[in-house]
Formats: sequence, C-alpha cells, structure tokens
Amino acid sequence: MEDEILKALEADLGKSEFEAYISEVTLVLNAIRLFQQNLRRWIQPKPIGESIISKMLFGYPSSNRIYYDPKGVVLLISPWNYPFQLTMMPLIGVLAAGNYAVVKPSEISTNTSSIIAKIVGRVFRRLMLLFFLVGVKLPRSY
Repeated sequence: MEDEILKALEADLGKSEFEAYISEVTLVLNAIRLFQQNLRRWIQPKPIGESIISKMLFGYPSSNRIYYDPKGVVLLISPWNYPFQLTMMPLIGVLAAGNYAVVKPSEISTNTSSIIAKIVGRVFRRLMLLFFLVGVKLPRSY
C-alpha cells in the first residue's frame, strides 16, 4: 500500500519517493504508533482535586474526575499540498477520540484522494466515516 501512496503523490504533486515517504507516510505511521501506545492512558478518567464547595456546604469529602467523551461528527477538508498527511493525521485523532468523521479530500490531488478512499474503505466501518470524492472543476487562474 505504501508504494501506491508514493506513486499517487508523484503523479499528483511530482514528489520524489524519498520526499513523499519522509514528509507524508512516515509522519502518519508515527502518529498511528503514538496513538496505539498511549490511547488507553489518554482515555482514562483523570482525577482532579476535591471540590471545596461540596466540602463546605455538605461537610463530606468528594472525589471528582474528568471523563473524556466523543463530541460528535467532525468535518475534515484536506488541502492539496500534503494530501495524504493532512487528511490522515487529523483523521487518526478524530476516530481515536470516538468521533465520527466526514472527509472531503482535495479535488486537485485526485490520485492520492482515491488511494485514501481505498484505505478508508478497507479499514473503517461505513458508519464511522463518510468519505467524499468530488471532482469540482476549478478555473485555471485559481
């Protein structure tokens, strides 16, 4: 799959294999590893200090925690200049946090967008992620 990503980046942006691997693929792989290693710890409830109000008003000790919950649906609109990295990096965080995602990749880097769509189709459940591939024609002066 890495070879397909590198070929798509070369076709879309003219990036060499080395540049594409260093600037796009490696960063995404490192982010995935980081989330795999730390996610359990990050989602644990975080104990915080005792509430002085409950202690003063009710006269009994309390324990307080911060619970991390998903917020809903996130829209990711990715740019054309780093299409793989700037689509996948936010997507990793969004899905790791338990949110749903709507992804709209760049219409300029079409080859990379189709590779990302293929990856998304293989890895994620349809109900977690909605992926739009649209071919909007832009004026040449854009």
